Amino acid sequence: MIFSSENISSNYCDTALRHLFDGSINSARQKFTDAVKNSNLPNQELILEIFEIIALNYYKSYKKNYVTQKQNNDTTFKNSRNDYLILIEGMNASGSTAVSEYLFDVENVNTTGNLSMRFLRSAYGLNYLFQVSQFPALFFQGLSIYYTKYILGLSKPGSFIKKPRLERLILPWKSSKRQIDDEREIKIARKYAGTPSFILLLNCFKKFLNTIVQSDNIASGIIKALPGYVRSVLIYYCIKGTLHGPIATRNMLRLGTRNKHLLPYIGDYLYIPCFRDPRSQYVDLFNTNRVKNVYKFITQYRKLRNNFYKDVDEGLIIDKNIISVQFEDFVSSTQYRIDLLDKLFDNYSFCQDKIFNPDVSINNIDKFSKFKNQKDIKLIEHELHEFLWR
Repeated sequence: MIFSSENISSNYCDTALRHLFDGSINSARQKFTDAVKNSNLPNQELILEIFEIIALNYYKSYKKNYVTQKQNNDTTFKNSRNDYLILIEGMNASGSTAVSEYLFDVENVNTTGNLSMRFLRSAYGLNYLFQVSQFPALFFQGLSIYYTKYILGLSKPGSFIKKPRLERLILPWKSSKRQIDDEREIKIARKYAGTPSFILLLNCFKKFLNTIVQSDNIASGIIKALPGYVRSVLIYYCIKGTLHGPIATRNMLRLGTRNKHLLPYIGDYLYIPCFRDPRSQYVDLFNTNRVKNVYKFITQYRKLRNNFYKDVDEGLIIDKNIISVQFEDFVSSTQYRIDLLDKLFDNYSFCQDKIFNPDVSINNIDKFSKFKNQKDIKLIEHELHEFLWR
């Protein structure tokens, strides 16, 4: 158990952040030290050293309250051909889990499994930090929250932390969905903190931080350090693989959400959007209490699909890197799945232990035909006819 005094550590950590954002750096140091000491986290000296770097840079920015000049960030950084990322992106119940399970069976692929990677798109993830990089005080404030919540797991889920004078706003935790996402992220961080590879994650984050601090501009520092940092984080969460070669990860960006600002800078990638017949998708979501209003579903489904096409049109997602997957074809056709592997890998072979079971997944096709409320199905057929499978 990493957090023997979890509530005490969380209270100290949140108090430290509040004091820091009010400009009381010495008090913040002491409270954060107390938070770390009351946890069983290893590598405590390194943890405190990283916090000190963030705190000093926030304090400097807080005092000056300055704004940096915007930079023209048009340079992409590429990994080697063997180090590309495979981004499996879907909407809720659209089939990304099935694709993720299928790639788990490929021997030479590193994978984070069905764990949704949110460190880019979370409330204080790297996409948010990149967008506020013009405001150093706001950036280092967000970075301190990212570090304490999503790497250390020290902060409390949903805790309210006052923003600096530069931009006093209510934090996103007010939303119930944000609250759930926040709790999930902290739970994952606490699960992995203290594992043998934890020291590697800390050193990777420290390198990422130092690159930003030593750069003339925060945004350019993020872009320079991003490919290596993203890969290191994914390796940290990998549950299978050799740690060399391609890495498959699920919902790091989430299909249709407008948070692709850093995608051009993460290195080489292949983007797999997973689509499903909206009728079956609606039935799955309805049966699991994730949606109850068919009109809201139709609006949201169309919005996410259109956002994806807009991302492509605007060049946020490179068109030639997209390999679309239609869930119904994927689970019903062996040749379709083989064609997908041929597009993804030069060489591949399967493990003996199968995770993906097409005989089970194929039962998720045409669920809508037996759905009790056929009026909803007819409405979806009328409003979303261009997205129906066959």
